Amino acid sequence: MLVLKRNGLLLAAGLTAFLTGCSDYPDSGVLDTRFLRTEVSIVEVEGNVYGLKSGAVEAYSAYLQDSQTLNRAVHEGWVSYRAGEELSEPDLKFTGSSEFDWGDFQTALTDVYKSAESKVDAEIAEQVASHKDDQKTLNKQLEEIQAKGKEFNDAVADAKAKLEKAEKDLQSAIDAYNGAIERPLEKLNAIADANGLNQLSSNQNPIRSYRSIDFKKRVRVPDTCPDQRRSVPVDMLKEDKVCGYIQIPSGFEAHTAEIVAATKEALLEIPKLEERLGKKASWLGSGTGAYGNRDMAQNAYDLEARDARREFGDNSQRERQELWLTSKLEVVEAALAETQTPEYREELLDRANVYHSDESSSLVASHTSPAYKAYESHIVKGPQIVMGETDAVFSDLEGGYEGAIIVAEFIGEHRGQREPIPTINYIDLTDERIADADELRAEVSRESIRQAARVEIRNERTITEAINNRLENLVEARLANS
Repeated sequence: MLVLKRNGLLLAAGLTAFLTGCSDYPDSGVLDTRFLRTEVSIVEVEGNVYGLKSGAVEAYSAYLQDSQTLNRAVHEGWVSYRAGEELSEPDLKFTGSSEFDWGDFQTALTDVYKSAESKVDAEIAEQVASHKDDQKTLNKQLEEIQAKGKEFNDAVADAKAKLEKAEKDLQSAIDAYNGAIERPLEKLNAIADANGLNQLSSNQNPIRSYRSIDFKKRVRVPDTCPDQRRSVPVDMLKEDKVCGYIQIPSGFEAHTAEIVAATKEALLEIPKLEERLGKKASWLGSGTGAYGNRDMAQNAYDLEARDARREFGDNSQRERQELWLTSKLEVVEAALAETQTPEYREELLDRANVYHSDESSSLVASHTSPAYKAYESHIVKGPQIVMGETDAVFSDLEGGYEGAIIVAEFIGEHRGQREPIPTINYIDLTDERIADADELRAEVSRESIRQAARVEIRNERTITEAINNRLENLVEARLANS
């Protein structure tokens, strides 16, 4: 039985013309082995000549085209089914059997498509259920972590509140202290704005150039501050028994009284603000003022947090876990939302593999099997190939063929090693020049050996495949030259 190996060969209607002519031809022939003899010593040969009855190519083309059409129909029909359209009935070429039952074929394909849809919907349902399970698990883990976090936060809430207040008080003290220091400069720049003077930088702040004379430990306190060269006094004798001295920036001399007043106010306020702010802790001692209060609150919180970690776990680690779980939950919820969209279903349907069912395959076979048998009837196994003096020969080839295919396998010997060497050749028996020839001739060549590479001379299937391939090559070549 002949078995087709390749797909894809359609004959034009005009091709029939070059295969219908028939001329006489010799019934014997030679398979020239000169090429082969340059490579090996020929030990023996085995094979046959196969005759092609008139119409073999048309029969082959009809079978192949219909096979391809009906096998493609399952995929083309899938596109039409999803678009809500009916599959168009194809123009089948083989007419030698009963009419193809297109209605039953469409029904069988519809069952295939419904099954494919059901599988996709089942897959989506399974994915949705899996995502929901993951969502439930992640939410439960988050709830457990968050519950522990709440217990931790409740345990340290009082200490944390006190720490936050102490930090707020410290920042307020820092801001007040810095504000007092910057106030004279702000006054200067306000004067500059009002009088068209240049703005001053922080290093021109009068407090930056401030120096003082302290009379607290002296027996006699003067009524007024003594003069100092290139400095303006800031009299704080009544308030603090101190004389301060600042430098007035160039151009601001007319506003000395305002600048001195603003500076004095700041200088009298700063000691109180320094006391409120206190000093940072050092290796010499603990912090004081707002710094000290913050340090005590921090120590108290650290102790509470240490005890809470022992009981409820590390809060920072728990926060990292919560962040990771939240991120993972977002991914799962996004995937869950996507699997429930029409677009996702269409994507899976696009990727779905639809194949013929047993029923639709049976309907295809009901048409292609007779088409194949019709083609097979055109191939006739003819005379055997035997060795002559130097070349392979055959005789007694029947008349009435349009072509002959020679399939042979030589046993070649080289340096004591033997190997099989298959070859395949085609002779066009419709060539009018053959009528005047004494014998049919073909040559073993590198190409004829390549085309028979898979032939095993005692395996009919491999011979059939080689004949079909050679037949396709012949028709393709003639189509290309037509």
